[in-house]
Amino acid sequence: MYLNEQVSLKQKSDASRGVYVFSDMNPYVGHPNPLMEGQELFRKGLLSEAVLALEAEVMKNPDNAEGWRLLGIAHAENDDDQKEGEAENI
Repeated sequence: MYLNEQVSLKQKSDASRGVYVFSDMNPYVGHPNPLMEGQELFRKGLLSEAVLALEAEVMKNPDNAEGWRLLGIAHAENDDDQKEGEAENI
């Protein structure tokens, strides 16, 4: 089995258990303030970008309830119901 297939299968397995699966290649990882960036992107209607910034925030600060809440809202607004539920159940 190829590495990409193994990663894909693990992500599907994690998602089915209610574990949030982060996006690959997130350009906002390492951003000085991904929460503020995510809020600004959300206000501009750039929902996919907002999701990435908010994912970077909760990777940086996993106990940030506001980051998780906004991430769930961004997924809901972006019509990604599965990811919305995963974010809200953290």
